[in-house]
Amino acid sequence: MFGKKKSDDLGQNIDEETMEYHDESENIAQLLKDRQKDGFISGLLCGITIIFVLIIALTLLSRASGTSNIKEKVAKITGTDKESQLKEMVKKYYYKDVDDETLEEGSYKGLLESLNDPYSVYYTKDEYKILMQQMDGDYVGIGVMVAQDKNTKEFVVTGVIKNSPAEDAGMLEKDVIIKVDGQDVTNCDLDKLVSLVRGKKGTGVSITVTRENEEIEFQLDRAEVSEQIVYYEMLDDNIGYIELTQFSENSAEQVKDALEELKSQNMEKLIFDVRDNPGGDLQQILKIAGYFIPKDEIILSYKMKDGSGEDYKNDTEGEYQDIPMVVLVNEDSASAAEAFSGCMKAYERATIVGTNTYGKGIMQTLYQLDDGSAVKITIAKYYLPDGSNIQDVGIAPDVEVEEDENINIWDLEKRDSEPQFQKALEVIKGIS
Repeated sequence: MFGKKKSDDLGQNIDEETMEYHDESENIAQLLKDRQKDGFISGLLCGITIIFVLIIALTLLSRASGTSNIKEKVAKITGTDKESQLKEMVKKYYYKDVDDETLEEGSYKGLLESLNDPYSVYYTKDEYKILMQQMDGDYVGIGVMVAQDKNTKEFVVTGVIKNSPAEDAGMLEKDVIIKVDGQDVTNCDLDKLVSLVRGKKGTGVSITVTRENEEIEFQLDRAEVSEQIVYYEMLDDNIGYIELTQFSENSAEQVKDALEELKSQNMEKLIFDVRDNPGGDLQQILKIAGYFIPKDEIILSYKMKDGSGEDYKNDTEGEYQDIPMVVLVNEDSASAAEAFSGCMKAYERATIVGTNTYGKGIMQTLYQLDDGSAVKITIAKYYLPDGSNIQDVGIAPDVEVEEDENINIWDLEKRDSEPQFQKALEVIKGIS
């Protein structure tokens, strides 16, 4: 009995210890559950707080920027916006591999293209460098001057620079460029075409043109090209002649040098030729026009969408304001070339000879971004001294003369039979 008793005591002790162990386990389990619950609630509260703070921040930003679409901003951050979804779809389903940079650059270009304005353009870092080279007048390319036809949008070669890869390959004026390295360029803008044609010295490029309904492909090697911006000479009867190909950097200085040289040769009258001139820098047009009109006269003005604007007045003495002058223009005289000829016409400073000009009466500004890329944006309409705007209208010549399609207007050997030049001579000789 004693043994049984001991056995019962021992059993009771074991049960009590076991019960104590189970009680402790239950306490620990309950503690863990409580802690998990507390952690979940804390995490939930933390997440809600972060989202709340984010919404407040986005609201403040929206108010500061004048917009109120918080949903889109949250979607952008979380990757659920339309742009992110489209990128993922392209990566997943498009039959070729596309890197993020290509998609990103494409989205920027698309943003500017959505304006439906051929003059508002996004440039990659490399494209911007090429554009700056073009503005300087020295660049690596093939040596052609190109204008985009206003109606057909075709890229027409308006001139071939001497001793250039294009001349060596046999490209001619009036060739129409349709492909660059096999890529169709019939629907792109002029700046895009330029960026495709130009590149590193010594690299090859394929140019496909149409000539009299025949496609011709040229294989060329890019080379350094120095474009002659200003050409001048003294004609018979002390008539000076200046041809300006574009209003690029330092063109005003080169025009001034040409005027001074012609003046030293006893120039009495002047023919100023801006045919096929696509325009260029605002400051250059202000300086060049200023040579021919009195000081403080308005050269042009502009007005932005908020009504603000500015009158650009001549700040020079107008050294050549009294010289009799004819300005030669054609349908490819655009932008700054039109501003110049329009200014001369408004002040009756020159007789305009040729055909109606292109009709670009809007201004663009280049903005470089932090990563070296850039955007060119149309910011305003510009107005001539008489208050007119020439957008889609152009400058009507005082004396209209059509070009002879069979004659290269820049072929000096054919000047005697080139109708516009001959009419300019006739008109300038009749001005006293």
